[in-house]
Amino acid sequence: MVVILGEARHALDDLHLLLKSSKCGHKGIRHQNLPRIIIKRVDQMTRFLWTYVDTQPANPTGGYWASPISDEAVVEELSIHLRSIGKYACAQDLVDFLKVTENRARLGISRPISLATAHRWMKYMGWRWKKEVKGQYVDGHECSDVVAYRQQVFLPAWTRLQSRMRKWEVDQENDNSVLRWVHQNESAVPQPKGEGASLMVADFVSADYGWLRSPDGKEHARVLFKAGKTQDGYFTNDDIVAQTGRAMDVLSKHYTNKDRVFIFDNTKTHLKRANDALSARKMPKFPSESWGGHERAGWFKGMAQILVERGYTDASRLPAECKDFKCPPDRTDCCCRRLMYSQSDFANVESIIETTCRSRGFEVIFLPKFHCELSFIEQCWGFSKRVYRMKPRPSLEEMLERRVVESLEAVPLDTMRRFATRSSRFMDTYLKGLDGRQAAWAIKRYRGHRILPASILEEFDAAHPLSSTN
Repeated sequence: MVVILGEARHALDDLHLLLKSSKCGHKGIRHQNLPRIIIKRVDQMTRFLWTYVDTQPANPTGGYWASPISDEAVVEELSIHLRSIGKYACAQDLVDFLKVTENRARLGISRPISLATAHRWMKYMGWRWKKEVKGQYVDGHECSDVVAYRQQVFLPAWTRLQSRMRKWEVDQENDNSVLRWVHQNESAVPQPKGEGASLMVADFVSADYGWLRSPDGKEHARVLFKAGKTQDGYFTNDDIVAQTGRAMDVLSKHYTNKDRVFIFDNTKTHLKRANDALSARKMPKFPSESWGGHERAGWFKGMAQILVERGYTDASRLPAECKDFKCPPDRTDCCCRRLMYSQSDFANVESIIETTCRSRGFEVIFLPKFHCELSFIEQCWGFSKRVYRMKPRPSLEEMLERRVVESLEAVPLDTMRRFATRSSRFMDTYLKGLDGRQAAWAIKRYRGHRILPASILEEFDAAHPLSSTN
């Protein structure tokens, strides 16, 4: 079929006249007497003829009008205004902002907008009405010392024990999360603890048996207490050692045919060493008669002399300690104290928990710092908190403990095993060389897999070409 350009234009004009109302002169009002099927066919013919006419298609509802939100300058200024409000910016803030005549004149907007229009503009600018995103703590997650401990200490120890562990395959399964406008580029941030009465829980959990207890449920190591100076105080290292002792009693009495390994968070409370343990924290740099723990301590030769005897001949030129003992990252020779801490006999001093557990034949592993995703008990806490928040807040403090215990017991064993499998997948990603961001992407992509393919890094680079080149 041969289409002549002039004829196509005339036909297009005739179709436009046909679609416009003959009863009034307003643009965009279709003829009321035409059947719907005729109007649809005429629209199709109009779009077909547009392909042969070298002009911009006419808007079927009248003249062309661009929305102000399509202007990048408008988007930028509105975005700046929303960010200045804070995390709880909303569509009504746009409405109020454009009610001001000066703001509209500066942006070239003729009249105020409605709330429905503000909702559409929020979506256009990348905001979504949803629950506030929450995720793992990221500060310090990829620090060199944390990564070194994760890759060189924790993961090898976990790999060595993995052959003696069971593998769980579990099928997949309203708290007070905040609904608000969340921008698509907003990242998760740690949340502060809530107000009101609180109750701290310390317990042990296993993917094999759930919360630690005797088979009849009468013996356990769970601790409940109200933290605070005016309450039950704080959970100190002595409390942790005592609780761990009760846990070892339960395990030694009722689970004698199992390999027992305790996994603790890498916190100062767990890592506390004995008071008389070897430490460079308060050692003077030069010889001192006053430093020592008793009258017969004698003269202390000083950190500089100890380091010289160990082969660091320039130790006397180093400062005793960096300011506030905040040493530069990736440096172990910046000051005498940091250099002393890097010595094997100082670095490998056992904590009180390690000494106590190993004296009774129990092994101890400490998680890397900032890696809550590797401890599936954190997810068990989160599940129990979700159950707790779905019920009305207790009106009496006496009901708080009962409600907390009920929420803890509401965590199904299958769910605990699913959490443990998820933590194992994170460990597998780190073993394959992924960092925290890459691991989070891989876990989401391979949600139903216990381990990840060996090509996971190549897949991440293909999915994130820009990030892999930075």
